[in-house]
Amino acid sequence: MRVLIALLVIVLFFLVLAFCIQNMEPGQQVTVHFLKYHSPPMPVFAVALAAALVGVLFTGLVTVAEGIKLRVRCLRLSRRIKKLEAEIHSLRNLALGPPAPEAPVPEPSPDQTSAEASFGPPPAASA
Repeated sequence: MRVLIALLVIVLFFLVLAFCIQNMEPGQQVTVHFLKYHSPPMPVFAVALAAALVGVLFTGLVTVAEGIKLRVRCLRLSRRIKKLEAEIHSLRNLALGPPAPEAPVPEPSPDQTSAEASFGPPPAASA
């Protein structure tokens, strides 16, 4: 993919260079109008070259911003990985003891109802 991008950049460079060389005649002048700004007359190749440079600078700024964003995300994820690896390490080193004995479940006596067996005898009524 990088080779394809490099070839594309080289082809674009040569196209801009060819445009500039073909339009270097001093008689071809243009005036750039942008909002309230009006440039003095300048050669066409200078306008094309300036536009190409502005595009390169803008693309570079976007690339730097994306690179910073990716580095921050990478650092955040690597910290999370270290934290999770430490947790795994601590879980692997836990002392495994014998299982806790189960508490015996009392068997209901035959004279208890099912509610008494679950909740105990009813409270005594006061007179």
